[in-house]
Amino acid sequence: MIQVMNSRATRIANGGREDQLQAEFNELLNWTRNATPENLELFNADDDTTSPQKRLYSLLTANTRRRRR
Repeated sequence: MIQVMNSRATRIANGGREDQLQAEFNELLNWTRNATPENLELFNADDDTTSPQKRLYSLLTANTRRRRR
């Protein structure tokens, strides 16, 4: 969640609208509040963005994540 919040702040600081992707941010935030330890473990293990939550995470952090080499 910290990376998502930092990505959102970076977008806003770089001239993005604060309301951009707000619904997606809220959806991911709500999911994390109710996620079980098993849900979080699966989320962290999902490198292929197959889960809806991982797709939201990828969408929200796009263009602000460091690329893996």
